[in-house]
Amino acid sequence: MEALPATPFILIHDPVSSCQNDGTLSWEFVRAAIAEGKVSRLVRTPEQTAIYEAFRVETAARYASTFDRVIERVFGYPALPTAGCGKLAVQIPEPRGTRLVLRPNDFPYNLASGLRHDVLWSEGGPLDEVAIAAYIALNFAGHETLHFVNPPALQSVPTIFHVHIISRPQR
Repeated sequence: MEALPATPFILIHDPVSSCQNDGTLSWEFVRAAIAEGKVSRLVRTPEQTAIYEAFRVETAARYASTFDRVIERVFGYPALPTAGCGKLAVQIPEPRGTRLVLRPNDFPYNLASGLRHDVLWSEGGPLDEVAIAAYIALNFAGHETLHFVNPPALQSVPTIFHVHIISRPQR
């Protein structure tokens, strides 16, 4: 079989598809990843990934599920040892209303300086785009924002609806 001739190519620097020089994710990069539906391109530092993995291991060892750990941590429900294995689980009173909690992301992406990564957690189930936009308008005055919901394959806590919000002061 004959080898194919070498094909010359040109590398083009595309600021929208690349990170900052320091490896952090720029506003433009995050905006493009969200717009293109490629939020899997939003990554953490190796150190932050290690912290996240340690959290997952500890959660699996101590809690009945990730849901129990997050619902305790975010919404403040007490987690109590279960009868069988002694792992911690939350008993949620019914009926539950809609409660929204905004928190800094415990395991933020590797964002450029000046960008903030928060998570809006919804105890009452999914929020539509109108409700999300209204919440952001009310709570992020003076800031530009981007937001997204991870696709099912990337959701670490699929049983609790949450929205990732990236923000920066208005320019």
